[in-house]
Amino acid sequence: MASMYELMLQLPIFQGISRSQLTKILEKTSFRFDRFAKGEVIFELEQKTEHIIFIISGEVRLKTPTFGGKMMIQEDFYAPQTMPFQNFFGADTFYRSELVALHPTGIMMLDKTNFLSVLQQNMVLLVNVLNILSSNAQKQHKGLDFSSETDPLHRIASWMLAYTDRPAHNIVLNAKVSDWCNMLHLDQSEFWRCIANLEGRKCVEVEKDRIKLIDRYGLRAILN
Repeated sequence: MASMYELMLQLPIFQGISRSQLTKILEKTSFRFDRFAKGEVIFELEQKTEHIIFIISGEVRLKTPTFGGKMMIQEDFYAPQTMPFQNFFGADTFYRSELVALHPTGIMMLDKTNFLSVLQQNMVLLVNVLNILSSNAQKQHKGLDFSSETDPLHRIASWMLAYTDRPAHNIVLNAKVSDWCNMLHLDQSEFWRCIANLEGRKCVEVEKDRIKLIDRYGLRAILN
C-alpha cells in the first residue's frame, strides 16, 4: 500500500516538491483526516466551502447540476485526487456540486488559514495552485464560447470537454433531448446526427436521456 508521502506527491498540488519539503510542510501544518462509508455525502450542493479536500483512498462521485438544473453531470474519481476548489475563495464560496463516497473513502482536508500558510511556505505549491486555477478559468471560458463553433459536432465536443474533468471516469450526462438542443442551439435532427457520429467513433454511449462519455481523446481529435 502506498505511503502517505507517496499519495500526497501524486496529488496535482504537491507534484514537483521533494520529500524533505513535504516533511517540513507536514511538520508545520494541521491537516484534518476523515473517513466516509459507502454512500455517505462528503459535501452537499450549496454547502459552504470551508476546506480544500484531497481524496487519499477510495472512490467518489461528483454530481454537478448545470443549465439551470436541467442537466446533471456525473463524474467518478479514484484516489489520490484533489477535488475542485475554485469556490474556496472569492464572492461565491459555496459548493456547486455534491460529493458522495462510492466506496469506503479517506479524505485529507485543509482549512483556508492552513492552506494559505502552506502556499507561503513553498513556491512550487503556489505555482501549482495558480496553474490549476488558471486552467479551470480558461476551461470555463471555452465552455462559455462553445456556441461560437459553427460545426454542430464541434459544438457538442467542445461542450463535453469544457464541462467535464480529464481525470474523471464513468462520466455521465443526464438531460432531456429538448434541453440539449436548447443549450447547444441545435434542432433535434442535427443533435441526433451528431450523437450518432460520436457513437460511431466510440466517443459516447447513449441510452434515452443518458449520454456516457467514453473517449475524451476522441472528442479532442474531432476539434483538432
